[in-house]
This record gives sequence, C-alpha cells and structure tokens, in this order.
Amino acid sequence: MVPQRIRLHISDVVLAVPSSVGVEAGMVILTEDQPPGRSLRIIIGQPEARAIHVAWQGVTSTRPSTWDLFGSTINLLGAQFLRAVITSVEEERHYHAVIELEQHGQHRLLACRPSDAIALAARTYDAEIVAEGSVLAEAGVLPDGSKPGPVATADIDTSPEALARREAELSAREAEMASRERIVAEREAALDRAGATSPSGTGGMTEPQSGQAGGGEA
Repeated sequence: MVPQRIRLHISDVVLAVPSSVGVEAGMVILTEDQPPGRSLRIIIGQPEARAIHVAWQGVTSTRPSTWDLFGSTINLLGAQFLRAVITSVEEERHYHAVIELEQHGQHRLLACRPSDAIALAARTYDAEIVAEGSVLAEAGVLPDGSKPGPVATADIDTSPEALARREAELSAREAEMASRERIVAEREAALDRAGATSPSGTGGMTEPQSGQAGGGEA
C-alpha cells in the first residue's frame, strides 16, 4: 500500500525564535492545504529560515545563494525538481526529508534536511511540498493549537485561557527544540576549533559524520 501523502504550503517563516538567553533559531510552519488544516512547526537554522523567507516572499537576490546554486545545477544536469517530501519525524521534533527529481525519464531521490528541501521547493516553479500522512498524524497541530485525537470537537476547551495555555506550551516546546539544536551546533563548533588549532590541522579527529539519511532536523 502506497503511503498517503498530504499537500502542504508554507504558511509562515519566523526568522527569530528564542531558544535560550541570547540564542535564537528559525522556524518554518507548513500547513496542509485541505481541512482540518494541521500544521508542522519545524525548528531550523536562521540562515535556512532567511533562505526560505526570501524565496517565499518572491525576492530576487543579485548574488545567488547556496540554494539558488543547487537549483541551477539541477537544471543544468537536465533534471526537474518535483517535490520536497517530509518523510518522518521523531519525538515530534526531529524531521527527515527527501527531494524527488526527474532526470532523463528516471525518478531519483536525495536525502536532505527539511529546511534545504523547502528552500529548494520555494525556488522552483510548480514544485510541491508534501508530507507522509504519518508525520501529520504524529506531529500535526490544529489551528487552535491542539492536536487531533479521538475527542469530539465539542469537548475541546476553546476558551481564550485554554488557547493561551496551549500556545504557551507550544512555545516552550519550540524553545526546548531550539536549545537542543544550539547544543549540537556548539559541539560541532568546538570540534572545528579543536581541528583548526591542532598542529596537523585535524587534531587527530575525523570530520563528524552526518546524521541518518533524511536529514534529521528539529
């Protein structure tokens, strides 16, 4: 059975999400096109957030970015960018993705971070952004800030106080995710500094390997 894929669109890009004192991250919000309108809130790096925001707003830069270069390379190699696919999520915050290409009649998949896939899709005319149904089932958030479940709509507390409480809980969760990303970035920066100050230039360490296929992203 082919997994269900749900069409999404970029509904917001936040360039600065507080993660801890003096540290910020970015966030992209993807919302499904059809009811019930669930959203995925994906914490990403600020450079990636700016790249997505620029393309989403239709701004043309005089100097090509990394994502512009990659898109141009795809075209130069005779391929077509079809869609960005959010394939899975872990603990409702670590997302994985692939991009789908068509080249000379062959269908190709490339694992990547969701932020890179979205940045490319936003730069490609008629490209789709989709997610596997299981991703929205696990991490999708309804417009009122609640998560879908077996409880009837009439039983959901939609008072201003309840909505404010849910928004606060979501903000706290997003801050936690951004904090985890900051810790990882600091560790990678420390490894880079150690390698740069080593007499051999490597500090006796190999380059950190990338995460599992799909480009996990909080």
